Amino acid sequence: MSEEKETSDIMTTIGIIIVILVLVVGAFYFFKARIAKQNQIAALRASLASSSQDLNNIQNEATSLDFTNLDSGVKNLK
Repeated sequence: MSEEKETSDIMTTIGIIIVILVLVVGAFYFFKARIAKQNQIAALRASLASSSQDLNNIQNEATSLDFTNLDSGVKNLK
């Protein structure tokens, strides 16, 4: 009986270790994905900020917008 109990205890310990390892690997995966997403957002913000900071760039972008066909879809709503 003691041999069965020792085997059971060993299997329980191995099971607990496997569960803990799976949780650690999963946490690492999600943490890594979150860091990558934050880096992408930061890079996007930096590129947007650098392109729109100059007042001349903002004015050129505003004057180059074409509003002539802005209401073209309104006629089709009837």
